Amino acid sequence: MIFSKKLPNDLNVLIKHAEDVRDGIMHGRGADYKSMCKATVDILKYSDELNKFVKQVAGFSAIWRNEGIQGCR
Repeated sequence: MIFSKKLPNDLNVLIKHAEDVRDGIMHGRGADYKSMCKATVDILKYSDELNKFVKQVAGFSAIWRNEGIQGCR
């Protein structure tokens, strides 16, 4: 919840894969390159959507612009 507003479910779904990849790396199971790239893209999408949500709910931007980032190839 942010400012007593529940996050949209699609945000929770979007972050799930990235959390799983992070957990695998942190607990020594590792992750393949494709999964890490997808997790990176998901995080960027998540941060953009979260920023829109906070702006709508609270009236300010919580995260700076995601500019100048090149995706995985």
